[in-house]
Amino acid sequence: MKVLLDENVPETLTPAFDRFETLHVNELGWQGKENGALLRAARAAGFTVLVTTDVNLYNQQKARLHGLALVVLRVFSNAPAGILPLVSAAQDLLAVMAAGDIEYLYIDPRLRASDRRRRRGEFAN
Repeated sequence: MKVLLDENVPETLTPAFDRFETLHVNELGWQGKENGALLRAARAAGFTVLVTTDVNLYNQQKARLHGLALVVLRVFSNAPAGILPLVSAAQDLLAVMAAGDIEYLYIDPRLRASDRRRRRGEFAN
């Protein structure tokens, strides 16, 4: 499995995703790519999963249509310390995901409740 970390996931966390071949968008010179272009480039480069903190990525670009699995990390802070507690659970998910699967991992139940209330992420129509 080939995993791509979005630019909103700190590049310093790349080694933490040690169960898979993992690259960061910065390593590929893809920083600043719009979501659709990023999803197309990732698929063309053989990536099977994108890990992001962008809660709206699925709704904006219909990631399923791009043939990638998507893990959305819902955190209070995109700093390494804010994301690191979810890395192990993310890797567990990555091991069983298939193309088109989308999973949301929440650092805190309050974020899930907020997404539900605001109809964002997994609760969007």
